[in-house]
Order: sequence, then C-alpha cells, then structure tokens
Amino acid sequence: MDIVAFRQARLAQLTKLKTPRAVPPPSIAAIAPAAPRGIHSGLAPYNGSWGKQQVTHLLKRTMFGATREHIEYLQGLSLNDAIDALLAIPPEAEPPINNYHFPDLENPIIDPNIPPGEVWVNDDYVDDVYVAYGRFISLKTWWIRLMIEQPLGIFEKMTLFWCNHFGTQFGELFEGRFNYRHLSTLRQHALGNFKAMVHAITIDPQMLIYLNGAYSQAGAPDENYARELQELFCLGKGADSQYTEEDVQEAARLLTGWTITDYNDITVQFCLFCTTRTTNISRYFMAIQASKDKQVWTVPMSWTNF
Repeated sequence: MDIVAFRQARLAQLTKLKTPRAVPPPSIAAIAPAAPRGIHSGLAPYNGSWGKQQVTHLLKRTMFGATREHIEYLQGLSLNDAIDALLAIPPEAEPPINNYHFPDLENPIIDPNIPPGEVWVNDDYVDDVYVAYGRFISLKTWWIRLMIEQPLGIFEKMTLFWCNHFGTQFGELFEGRFNYRHLSTLRQHALGNFKAMVHAITIDPQMLIYLNGAYSQAGAPDENYARELQELFCLGKGADSQYTEEDVQEAARLLTGWTITDYNDITVQFCLFCTTRTTNISRYFMAIQASKDKQVWTVPMSWTNF
C-alpha cells in the first residue's frame, strides 16, 4: 500500500464512523478575562521556605495534582533532592494491549491478528475500520491511565506538554500504530535535548503524514512542515521571529526525500536518489537573525548532524 492509498483508506474509514454531532447553544454569560499573571522571581535560586505549602505548590505545577503520599515524601527531602526526584525518568511503560475484543456487538470488533490481552502496536496494517477504532480507543485509555496513575515526577506532564507543542491530530490519521509511535517519540525525548527532539519529530511518521512531509515532491516541495517548524515549533511568528520566507522555502526543499516506504512496519526512509528528492539545492536556510547580521543554520543532506 502506497502513501496515497493509505490516506484514502483512512479517510473512507473516518467517513464511515463519523455521525453528526449536536451543536450546543452559544453561551450567554460572558467569560471574564483572566487576571494578568506577574512573574517577578527571576532565575535566582530559591532560598525561601520549604514546607507543606511549597511542596504542594511545586507538585501541582509539575504534575497533575498533589497526592498526600507525594507531599509527605517530598517533605522528607531537601529542596534539591526533591527537584532531582521530580526530574527522574521513570521506567518505560508497557505498551497498550487488545482490550477491544467485542465479538457480540452489532458491528463486532475482532482483531484478526492480535488475541485479547496481547500487544498490538507492532502488528501489520489492518484494513478494518472497527479494529482501527478499537486500537485507537485502546491507545487513548492507555495514555489517560498513565497520566492518572502518574508516578512521582514531571515526566507525564512534560509528555502532554510536548504533544500540545508539536501538535498533530491523532484522529486524522486514525491509525493507532502511528499514534503510539508518535507518543513514544515524545516520551523518549520528553526530558532530553530539544535539538534531538526536533530532529526526531521531523521524521516521525505521524508528523510526516500530518504536515505533508511524506507527500512533498521535488517539483513541488510542500512548505507546511517547514513553516510550522520555524513559526510554531522553534522560533515564533511576528516581527522578531528571526526567520524569513526564503528560510521556509529552503527548509521545504531540504526536507524533500523523507517518506514512508512500508506501512506494515512503518518504515521511514530518506530517498536520496528517488523522484521525490530535491537534488541540486542549497543546503542552507536562515534560522537565526541577530540585528542586521544573519547566521546560517546548516543541515547536511544526510541529516546526520542536525
């Protein structure tokens, strides 16, 4: 199955599942604007009190709430040790399983390849809308459970933060294996190096499809991801955004060639000599502009040093 056939199949499945939604009436009461939040503490090390109130505040800022167990544990630590505990990376979570086996439904969900209770994330592509739906819900409940049952630490909250930052729509792909791999990429880099994370996200299968990188052709480089990369993910928009329209065009041309060549094992490949690859291009595009002097962000064609 090629990339065009894959998208057409998924769109057909989504159309089959979607039903009209009731539109709620508009809210009558106006929502008062939030008061501006001033931050005056700066970056100096905190030398104030370290008691239950401060522990609870820190837990609520770094986690999805503060439990009695976590409050009592951190109260027994120094501030520096508490920070170390919150920044610790937890063991890798067990992947989601087939908990969607419902043979007695009007539209039964029976996975032809994965028995109930077994992991499905490494299975081949299954062209069945109800199995796709079951895997999609399995993934969502798996991730929600990880956040609800979070261990002590900022890890789960940072994973959600990065999911919002590098925004994709899971339902647009409607392919649990791609969705799981995307979450795995975010989790792998959640507390790591941002540069390495951007590299990984750029060639992440879900991102390649969502922002059209996998469809970008040498004759017509798609600028969607190249623009989002600079405008939303790294630099920001506006007068001081530090990138130019030429940068977007050069980034789009540079990234042609990254595509998905196998939908069973989700193989991402850089096609250096294939028809989708732009060959005779400049290897450079602007990413930083300091005053009137422009610095150049160099990205080798092999992408190995990015």
